[in-house]
Amino acid sequence: MSDTIKLWSRAALAALAASSLAACNESGEAGEGGDPHAAGGAATQSGEGGEGGEGGEGGEAGEGGAAVASLSDNARLIHLTLVMQGHLAVANQLYEMDERALAGPHFMHPVVEVLEPNAMMFADLGGAELSEDVVRLAEMAAENDRADDVRAAYEALQARLSALADGVDASLSEQVSALSATIALARAEYAAGVSDGVVTDIIEYQDAWGFTRAVRARCSAINPQLASANELAAAEASSRLDALIAAHPSPLPTDANDAAALRAASTQAELALSAFNDD
Repeated sequence: MSDTIKLWSRAALAALAASSLAACNESGEAGEGGDPHAAGGAATQSGEGGEGGEGGEGGEAGEGGAAVASLSDNARLIHLTLVMQGHLAVANQLYEMDERALAGPHFMHPVVEVLEPNAMMFADLGGAELSEDVVRLAEMAAENDRADDVRAAYEALQARLSALADGVDASLSEQVSALSATIALARAEYAAGVSDGVVTDIIEYQDAWGFTRAVRARCSAINPQLASANELAAAEASSRLDALIAAHPSPLPTDANDAAALRAASTQAELALSAFNDD
């Protein structure tokens, strides 16, 4: 592993530790609008809280944390896959925007925050090879003049993660639960990253951007199943997710960073998806 990749890994861990410490200093425990990393994430092989394990990516301790903690094993696996896809999506977007310094830590988040803490969960699913592929992608991104290689490796890795999610023997309700939990996580990340319309934590803000894109892509992938179960509800969910995407248009701060607007859009998206909870 190159020095640059080690630096990006340390940056990813430092951002995680800093946000958790900030939440503890503010309230002693994470609540809605508190640190999304601090508590309430999916349980792991050790039983520790925090999505991705102790110190891993987690949902907020309130509504978002409950959404993740209540997931079945199948839904949790899909959720973790979406989290990885979201991290990679924002990393690639920033890379293509020539924001390489910002992109770097995001490239390593799937390893640091999901695959390493959940090594046992992913052991029989090619977790070690996935980690190697993520690091290889990050190595390419750290080098100059490899944009074509980065794009190809990124697309291949996203396709592999999509195939992993496709292979989970999950009911439609479980798949939708994973989408909703990831939306809740995105909402918590955005709330942690924006204060009074000002971006105060760029990493959290960017994580939220990536997670919403991962959810939208997954919803499109399972749309035939959704439409077969309830065509009108599938169309409504698609429309609400498009509105959620519009509420967070860029991984870089805009003139209108409105946590209330994103909260409303995300809640409406979850409500639309709830039509499938009993299917």
